Amino acid sequence: MKFMFISLFMLLSLYGDEIQRIDSIVKDITKLRVNYEECKKELEYKNLSENKSTPYLNDEIKKYKELLKIKDKKIISLENELKKGSKKQIIIKKEYDDPNKFPKLALKSQYIEKKPVLEKVKTVKASTFRLKTDSNIYDEISGRKINSWEKGRSFTSNKMSQNWIKITGYFIDKKWTKARHGMWIEKAQVLKR
Repeated sequence: MKFMFISLFMLLSLYGDEIQRIDSIVKDITKLRVNYEECKKELEYKNLSENKSTPYLNDEIKKYKELLKIKDKKIISLENELKKGSKKQIIIKKEYDDPNKFPKLALKSQYIEKKPVLEKVKTVKASTFRLKTDSNIYDEISGRKINSWEKGRSFTSNKMSQNWIKITGYFIDKKWTKARHGMWIEKAQVLKR
C-alpha cells in the first residue's frame, strides 16, 4: 500500500508540473497572438501612410535638389569671380524679398535736435553791447532761433562763454527792459560799448 501511495503521489506531482508547463505555454501563445495582431495593424498603417505621402515627398525632394544645384552654381561662379580678382560689385537678390517693403525714412537736418555744445559760462562785470550786424537770437547756446534783431540794437549782459553772450536785458526806446527768458547771441556779432 505504501508503494501505491508513493507511486500515485509521484504520478500526480509529475502530472501537476506538466499542467503548469502547458498553462504557461498557452499564456505565451496568447501574448504572441496579441503582439502579432498589433504589429500587423502597425504595418498596414505604415504602408498606407507611405503610399499616400510618397509622391508628395518625392516632389519636395526633387524641388530641393534643384534648388541645391542652383545654389551650388552660384557659389562656384562667385568663387571664380573672387579668384579673378575683379572689383565688380556682385549683387545677389534675395529670393524672398518683399517688393512692397516700406523704405527707411530719415529726418531732414533741420528737424534733428542739435545737442548744445557745452561751453563754460562765466559771470563778468555787467556791460552794454551793440550789434555790428543784423543778428539772430537763440534760446540757448547753439540752440534754436527765437528772434532777429537789427544792426545797432543795444543790450546788457553779465554772462558769457567763449563764443556766446547771454542777453540779460535790452533797450526799447532808450528804456532798459529785463530779459524774461534765456536769450543768447553769438559773440562775433557784437561790439562792447
